[in-house]
Amino acid sequence: MTTLSDGNKQKKTLARRLVPLAVLIAGIVIARILAGGPPTPKAETAPATPAQHAVYRLISPQQLPTVVSTYGKLDTRRTLELAAEVSGKIIATSDAYMVGNTVAANQLLLSIDDIDAKTELARAQARLAEAEEQLANERGRGRQAKREWRDLGSDEANALFLREPQSHRVELAVAAAKAELRLAQRNIERLQIRAPFNAVIKSISADLGDYVNKATVVASLLDTSTLEVHLPLSPKQYRSLNFSPEDFAQGVPVMLHREQDSLAAKIYRTAAVVDSDTRLYTAIATIDPAANTKGWRIGEFLRADIPGTRSQAMLAVPPEAIYEQRFIRLINADNTLAMLPIEISHSDESAVYVKSKTAALAEPLRVIVSGLAVSAPGTPLLPIADSTMDSAATQMPKPVLAPAPPPSASASTTLNGVAEH
Repeated sequence: MTTLSDGNKQKKTLARRLVPLAVLIAGIVIARILAGGPPTPKAETAPATPAQHAVYRLISPQQLPTVVSTYGKLDTRRTLELAAEVSGKIIATSDAYMVGNTVAANQLLLSIDDIDAKTELARAQARLAEAEEQLANERGRGRQAKREWRDLGSDEANALFLREPQSHRVELAVAAAKAELRLAQRNIERLQIRAPFNAVIKSISADLGDYVNKATVVASLLDTSTLEVHLPLSPKQYRSLNFSPEDFAQGVPVMLHREQDSLAAKIYRTAAVVDSDTRLYTAIATIDPAANTKGWRIGEFLRADIPGTRSQAMLAVPPEAIYEQRFIRLINADNTLAMLPIEISHSDESAVYVKSKTAALAEPLRVIVSGLAVSAPGTPLLPIADSTMDSAATQMPKPVLAPAPPPSASASTTLNGVAEH
């Protein structure tokens, strides 16, 4: 009995020791099962992207001069503060004497009361007559003194006896009286204030009934005989134009645009200083005075296209071909989509002229001119030639371009100018 009892005790002791170990092992197994999560489903193959219809034009590169586009304000070379040259009350003004009106050279603007000026003219005439009388008297006395000296038996007499200093003094008085008379006559003419050149009246400071003193500003005039446009240029734009003294001697051609109108001008000079705030250069375009500027108004902002002296390969694409202002979309030889990073040089009424930032432009390219639902590089396409193209040209081989990276937020291009980076 003792032996059996001891054996049972040993079994119970062993069972108590194994229970914690079994619980620990079971906990580890359960933890691993929970950490593994649900079973991974089998990967399914994504359906192929359907091909999109893409209308394209076959466009060949052209060697064209770099054209810099910028904006400037139509301005005048001179601004004049027109002032009265005599004092008096304004008694009349012309119908054209209003702000914003155009006046011709020598056109009468206003008239000043002539009472004071005519009074001064009469006084000047009287002073001249008095001086001339004194001169005649002095000359008579001089001749009399000379005869008296000869009667004394001498041929030579001193200047004082002959009254030469007195005659000279009166001669100067006559000259001064004549000058005062001319001034009085000139002041009569100055009573009528006229425009000194073709101009636009910018502002009026004195009007009918006002009393003005000499040098009082009555109006501000903008000279319209010579119009200019100051065109700001970035350092990169200025370097690309590469101006030379010979260019300025002949005049660098520039086209100015305002809505649907265009006007030719020339650049003969650039400002000798760089703007201290913007660090921009300034080219000054001068409009030929003989040009028809009717309807063009001083102060309007104009777009200016300045051709450079160097040529570069460009594509003339329609505006709808530009994507996000930084790319054009192309159809590769395998009928997949490619993105070509571009820099817009300039534009006109018919096309936008772009330069490639990455690849040299040599072969004709199929440029997409229609919208796409998906514009990811490598997207399959169904090419459709634009109806305006030559059917034979659509069969030409097309180069394959590597897909471009996705658009970067740091890239920048302006439609009417050379981009700065």
